[in-house]
Amino acid sequence: MGACTLDAGDSDTNPHWLHCWWHEEITKEQWKDCERLAECGNGVHRFPTSYGEQADAGSYPPNCSIGSLPANTLVVDDLPDGTIPAGADTSRGCGAVKSSGTFSLDYAPWDTQMDLTDDGTDNPTTVTTYPGKIDTHQIGAGYGNHFWFTHTRSPESYPANANRLKITGTWKLNAPLTNTTRQAKVYAHIPDHGAQTSNAAYRIQTPTGERTAAVSQKSNQSNKWVSLGAYTFGDQIPEVRLDNFNGGSGDADIAFDAIAFVPGTFTGMALTGSMTADPAAPEPAPVEPDEDITDGLLSAAGNSSATTATAAPMTMAATSTASCSTVNHSLSRKRTTGCIHSDYGMTEYSNTVPIGSAAFDLYITYYLDPKSAEFSQVTMIRLKMMDGTAKTATFDYEAKCRGYCNVTSVDWNGSKTFAKGDTLTRTVTTRFKWTPSGTKNTITPYLSLGGKINTTTVVNPSEFESAKLDVRCDSQVSNAGTGCVFSGYKPTYVMNSKKFPGAAAHIDLMWRKTNIKWGQHSSGNSGKPLTYLGNKKVPGSTRLQKTVNREKLCAKSATNFIEYDVPGDPYQGTGLFSDLWTADSGAAKTDSITCDEFSFANSFQIGGNMTGPNPVSTNGSECVQTYLKRNSDGTMSLHLRPDYPDPVWNEPCGRSSMSSWQNTQSMQPFGGFMREQRLMEDDDYWVDLDGFTP
Repeated sequence: MGACTLDAGDSDTNPHWLHCWWHEEITKEQWKDCERLAECGNGVHRFPTSYGEQADAGSYPPNCSIGSLPANTLVVDDLPDGTIPAGADTSRGCGAVKSSGTFSLDYAPWDTQMDLTDDGTDNPTTVTTYPGKIDTHQIGAGYGNHFWFTHTRSPESYPANANRLKITGTWKLNAPLTNTTRQAKVYAHIPDHGAQTSNAAYRIQTPTGERTAAVSQKSNQSNKWVSLGAYTFGDQIPEVRLDNFNGGSGDADIAFDAIAFVPGTFTGMALTGSMTADPAAPEPAPVEPDEDITDGLLSAAGNSSATTATAAPMTMAATSTASCSTVNHSLSRKRTTGCIHSDYGMTEYSNTVPIGSAAFDLYITYYLDPKSAEFSQVTMIRLKMMDGTAKTATFDYEAKCRGYCNVTSVDWNGSKTFAKGDTLTRTVTTRFKWTPSGTKNTITPYLSLGGKINTTTVVNPSEFESAKLDVRCDSQVSNAGTGCVFSGYKPTYVMNSKKFPGAAAHIDLMWRKTNIKWGQHSSGNSGKPLTYLGNKKVPGSTRLQKTVNREKLCAKSATNFIEYDVPGDPYQGTGLFSDLWTADSGAAKTDSITCDEFSFANSFQIGGNMTGPNPVSTNGSECVQTYLKRNSDGTMSLHLRPDYPDPVWNEPCGRSSMSSWQNTQSMQPFGGFMREQRLMEDDDYWVDLDGFTP
C-alpha cells in the first residue's frame, strides 16, 4: 500500500501510520492513481516489530587489546567502566569496558527563540539547545568495540552561532599519577574507519599549560595506538581534550576513541653525541666563495663599426673559473669584488681581406666599498699578439657607468699604443662615485673599447656590460652609513659552532633529516638561500613580519593553540649553561630558556610566515620538536622532546627549547654581518656552520 493509503487506525494503533492531508478534493487526473495504476510509492517494511535482531557482521572487528603497550598502561575508554556496548555478541564483542577514568562529550550551547505553547498565539521563549548533538554518532568498532565520531568544522560566519556545532571530548584519569617522575607517555587509539581528519589536535592539560599534539587520524586508520608524546603531570590529574573545530568543512570524520597513559621516565631520543661548548672559541673566518657568473655573454651595450677595421665581441665562454682567473673568458663576483678576464681583438682589412691584426688580454677588477659611496675599477691590458701588416696598435679603453654615478678620475699607467713585441702591461684605474637619488640606486658599469691598427681607426667603439655586475649603493642599512655592493651575490653568515654547538646542531638536524634546506649552500643544489625580511610588515598591518613569525611558532596568543611563552615553557633538563655566561662576559648571570626556531624568524621561509613557501596550518606544535639537554659532565646533546609526537620528518619547521646563551648569542654577530654585507630587505643569504659535525 502507498503512503497515503496506509492510514488505517491512528498513530496509537498503527506503528506505520502515515496520513496525507489536503484541504480540497484532488482527482486522479490532477495527481496520481495509487489504486489502479500503482503510480504511488509503496513502502516495504523489511524489519517489522516481530523480526528478531540480526547477529553482528564481521566487518570492522574491534580491537580488544592494548597491544604492545606495557602492562602498567592506564586506559581511559569512551564509555564508563563496566559498560557492555549494545549489540555486541560473544563472537565479536570485547566484553565489559575497562576504563581507568572518565570520558565526556561537551557541546556548545545555542540560545534560540521557540513558541512552546499551543494556544494559537506567538509566545517566543528563549530555549538553550545543543545543535552539535545531532551530528554525534557512535559505532561498534575501534578499541573495546565502541567509539564516537562527528565531523570537522570551522566557526560559522554569523557570530551569534559561530561555535554552535563545536563538540569537545575529554578523557581524564580517576587520580593523579603515582610514579616517581609523575610523567606518562600519552597514546590515542585511532579506529580503522570513521577517522578521516588529517589534523586531530589533541590538547594535553599539564601544570605548565595546555600542550597540543596534532596527528593525522587519516594516515593512522588501522586500530592502532599513536603516540602524543610524554608529559610531566605532577600532582595534576592527567587529562586530554579533542574537539572538531580544526578548520574542516563538515566532510571529514573525527573519531573519539580511547586514550592510554603509560607512566614512566622519558627523556627523548638523543640525536647527537655529547658536544662541548668552547666559550673562548675565536670567531670563524669569513666564507665568501667566488661565484662563477660565466654563463652567458658580456653583452654589447652598443655596436662597433669601421671602414677597414673591426672589433671582436667579448664573448664569455661557459668555463669554470676563479676570480681574476688566468683562464680566458671568465666572469666572477663576490659581494664587493668582481672580475672579468677576456680578450679584445682588432683586424685591419684591405678590400675585405684581412691583412693584419692585434689581440689584447684584459684583466678587469671592480673594488666596491661597503662603507663608501665611491668604488674603483682596475684594468690591466696586455698585448697578446700582433701579425701581418700590423706594426702598432692603439687601444682606446674607457670604463663608464650608467645610472646615478659619475667617473671622478682616470689614471693610465703607460702608453695606449703598443708596438709589435711589446710586453709591458698597462694599468688603468677608474674611480666612480654614487650620485644618489633617494636612499638606494642601481649603477651599471660598462666598458668602451676601440682603437686603431697602424693608422686605421675603429669608427665606433664597442660597449660591453653584464647585468650580473650591477652595483647597488644605499644609505638605508641601519648603522652602516653609505656603501656599495654587488647585490646579486649572496653572502654567507658563518655561525661559531665551536662556541655554540647546540644552536648549530639544531640547524644541522633540519638540513640532514627534513626538507628544510633553506640556507644550506650544498654542492648538490638541494639547498636554497634564506631571504632576509628586515623590517617588512605583515600585509595590511603595522606589525613586523619577523615578530608575527616568532609568535606563530614560539609564543602564546589568543588566536593560537597555547604552546609556550618566550622565554618559554621548557622541557625539563634543558641546559642553562650559566657558567658559560660567566666565562663569556666576566660576570655571573642567570641564564634563561628560549625557543629556537628554524628557519629563522627574520627569514621569508620560516614556517610562521603565512605567505611563505612552507607555512604551518596552526602554530609551532607542527614543527620538529627538540631540546638541548645539559648532561651531568657539562656537555650538551640534542634530543627529541618526549612531550610531542615523534616527527615524521616532513614538518615545515624546527623548534627547540635551549639555553638562551646558545640560542641568542649564536645569532648575535648577525647584526654586524648585516651591516658589513649591506644586507637589505628581500636579500638572499647562506648559512655556514664552520665545519660542524654532530
